[in-house]
Amino acid sequence: MSFLNKFKKGVAEAGTLAKVTVEVNRLKLQISNKKKEIQEQYSRIGETVFHIRQQGESEASLAAIDEYCAKIVEIQGEMKQLELKINELSNEKICGCGKVLDLDAKFCVSCGHKFEEAVEIFTEPEEAETAACPSCQQAVQIDAKFCGSCGCTLS
Repeated sequence: MSFLNKFKKGVAEAGTLAKVTVEVNRLKLQISNKKKEIQEQYSRIGETVFHIRQQGESEASLAAIDEYCAKIVEIQGEMKQLELKINELSNEKICGCGKVLDLDAKFCVSCGHKFEEAVEIFTEPEEAETAACPSCQQAVQIDAKFCGSCGCTLS
């Protein structure tokens, strides 16, 4: 590959990375705004509880608290969707144990959890210390407890 082709490829990759970074930051800003909305709902709940204590219990006030709680749950769901988009853009997924993994991992390298459907991503692997899985010979991180491809327990 000539120098010019390598340069063009590098520029194209940098442009793509910049677009992804901008989109991830936009989604993070939306998440931040959602957190502010949740804080507003908490404040409204607190005000309503205060009024209930001052004026006596009211069914209308209790119904308002239920509405605020439902809104919080709705906003949390929206935040989860935004976080999933960020993970998708970053080619990552998060296991239930909290470990951040490549999107194409079939098994968690920390707890061994099997993911039902692995998404195939064609990217150049990053340089990291790896070893071969004794079962399937796939490259695994040195500190992995389980193989990300076949789930084999690593020692």
